[in-house]
Amino acid sequence: MQEDVAALRAALAGELQPHAEEVAALHEAERWRDQLLSADEGQLATLVERFPDCDRRHLRQLVRNAKKERDLDKPPRSARKLFRYLRQLAASERRCQSAVPSRRASSVSTSDDSTCRR
Repeated sequence: MQEDVAALRAALAGELQPHAEEVAALHEAERWRDQLLSADEGQLATLVERFPDCDRRHLRQLVRNAKKERDLDKPPRSARKLFRYLRQLAASERRCQSAVPSRRASSVSTSDDSTCRR
């Protein structure tokens, strides 16, 4: 009986792991968005340091527009776009990190690997 319970818990933990990682990634994107929309200009430099392949001009424009919409009490359209962009950056980084072992195993690189900085 105890072995069955342990096996069920292990299986359930394995099933929930991808969901927990996705939720953590969403929370990270929310934190980045909130930090970028704060008054601290240094956060943009920190983000660019973390994601060197990001489109800096597009990012600055999204932040500027989101702040303007917030100040004018408009719907947060640009803040949503910023969140989606941050999610894409994080997803791209995760794909690159998971591709590293496979690239070492073979000398042929795939098209997804070409966007990864390594």
